[in-house]
Amino acid sequence: RGLWLDHDNQNVLLEDLVVCNNERAGVYSEKNPGPVVIRTSDICDNGGPGIRTSASHQLTVENNVITGNAISQFHFSGQFDVTLTDWLTGEVFLLNNEAWSLRQNTVEASDDQFLVYTTFAEDDLDLLMSTSTLSMNSYSSDRTDAFRLGDGSTLDFVSWLARTGQDEGSVFTGP
Repeated sequence: RGLWLDHDNQNVLLEDLVVCNNERAGVYSEKNPGPVVIRTSDICDNGGPGIRTSASHQLTVENNVITGNAISQFHFSGQFDVTLTDWLTGEVFLLNNEAWSLRQNTVEASDDQFLVYTTFAEDDLDLLMSTSTLSMNSYSSDRTDAFRLGDGSTLDFVSWLARTGQDEGSVFTGP
């Protein structure tokens, strides 16, 4: 992995990174209460997803170029209701994939890659989308069905918008 934020990261700002050509995911955010902010970075040509998530709360991804990563550019995965103990305070709490902001990113995929790939069950995706904001992203793909859901079905951009209720002001360029 290029950069792996694993377990209990808080108040993290990652800015102006170049995370490219790694064997696996470019950035992996796992079990983090956040906030974690990734901005103005290039995340490209990695052997796994550009940005992979698992049980991440308060994740902001803004003004990045995310392109050419294997499998997908965004991979939403992991469990919900994960018990986490704050290493500093000892507080125990439940962590979910919630309160994300993905905005003003340039996201590009080729024909064998997805723009967004999620393994979430329908109810979990609904929770994420009801607590998050995706907006003003510029998507480009060689395939029309560039969004993959947890049940294995794929969606075109218009269906993605309808299914998630997100990506206001975002655009899609495709075949």
